[in-house]
Amino acid sequence: MDYSELQKLQEELDQQEKARKTAKPQVGKTVSPQKVLPANPQAHIPAKPLEGKPVNPLDRKPGSEPVEKYTTRLAPSMVRQIKIHAAQQDLKDYEVVEKALLEYFERKK
Repeated sequence: MDYSELQKLQEELDQQEKARKTAKPQVGKTVSPQKVLPANPQAHIPAKPLEGKPVNPLDRKPGSEPVEKYTTRLAPSMVRQIKIHAAQQDLKDYEVVEKALLEYFERKK
């Protein structure tokens, strides 16, 4: 075997390897185009103003000063009592604390 025959054999092997590695289309699967979805899925729905609700739910009382979020540490038993009292009176827990503090400061005057 001379060099040209070896070269032909190598080319045939390379072509066979290339054909083997080439992706074959899958049989039996249909290609479905992907849908382009809008960035906001509710973009076509017009915005409705909330009727009967305040703009900021924390501003409960008309004419009152704006509220500020505040956190503190309490004993777990006190937190539990606040939550129980709030549920019994149909209030939010922060409303119970606010009412208690307002009454406390009124008595301190």
